[in-house]
This record gives sequence, C-alpha cells and structure tokens, in this order.
Amino acid sequence: MRMTLLLMLIMGLLAFRAAAQPDGGQFWVQFFEDLDGDGVRAADELPITRGAVAQLLNAERVVIESALLDTASNAARGLVAFQYLTAGEYTLQISAAEWISTTPTEFTRAITPDQPPTVVEVGLQRLPITAQPASRFSESEWKERSSRARIAAAGVGASLAAGGMIALGGLIAGLAFRPRRSRSGRPSD
Repeated sequence: MRMTLLLMLIMGLLAFRAAAQPDGGQFWVQFFEDLDGDGVRAADELPITRGAVAQLLNAERVVIESALLDTASNAARGLVAFQYLTAGEYTLQISAAEWISTTPTEFTRAITPDQPPTVVEVGLQRLPITAQPASRFSESEWKERSSRARIAAAGVGASLAAGGMIALGGLIAGLAFRPRRSRSGRPSD
C-alpha cells in the first residue's frame, strides 16, 4: 500500500514537472495607436484591436505563420502571439492597410523555449482622410440625370422589342397566308 502511494506520488510529481516545462518559445506583438507619433507607447495610447497583420518568418525568411489582429484571441488587448516555437531566429513582419507605422515594421529576434516571451511594440497612426473632390453636380442633379438615362434606355429597349415583334409577325403572316400551289404547279383557286 505504501509502495503504491509512493509510486503514485512520484508519478504525479513527474507529470507536474513535465506540464510545467515550456512547450516552446513565444514571439508576441503589441499594437497600439501612437497618438503623438514618437514610436513609444504612452499611458494614454490605447491598443489597436483590428486592421493589422503579423507574419512570422523563419531564419530562411520563409513565412511559417500569419495572424490577423481582428481574429487573434488577445485582440482586445492589441496582442498577437506566435507560440510553441523551436529555438532559432525569427523575423516578425507587420502590415496594416489603414495605418501608418511609427515604429519599424520588421523585427528579428532569437527565440528560445527557456526565456520569457519576446514582446515587440508596434505603434500605428491612422491614415489621414483625404478630401473628396467636389462634384460638378449636386445629388439631386445626379438623380435627375440618371433617371433620364434610365427612361431613354427603356424607350430604346421598348422600340427594339416592338420592331422585332412586328418583323416576326410579318414573317409568320407571310408564311401562313401565301398562295398555295397544287401538285401540278399551278395556283389553286
């Protein structure tokens, strides 16, 4: 009985130790809105939760994983994680279509399983909204012009359909009411 308990205790400790060991290195990226554009996160600069992509490249510069911030499990905190990495050098590439980066967009780090997670911060600013060129026509003028064009197109279409029906009717009438010939080749009375 004691031997069984001792054996179970040893097995439990070994299982706990195996579970506590890291499963691999981690490379994280933290996105934030860099309001002042200095590339350093300030206390009032909140995380960005959507609109950015992170790609992880191995030492041979081959993309091994990609992550969209919008669907990341830690998106509410502006975090994207690449976990369970084997020891080696990794490069993180950042892109964001609606943002301008205030920090580098590429980070290369050596990752090992026995170190704390590597975290890089990426500052982004919103793209400036460009003014739309003024239109020559007001909205009501555009509606009036488009309704005129639709009426004209409908009139042309109706005229073509009526002309086609008249031609088809004439062809059918000509074939149906043509004079019949008898077998001798003379018209019958």
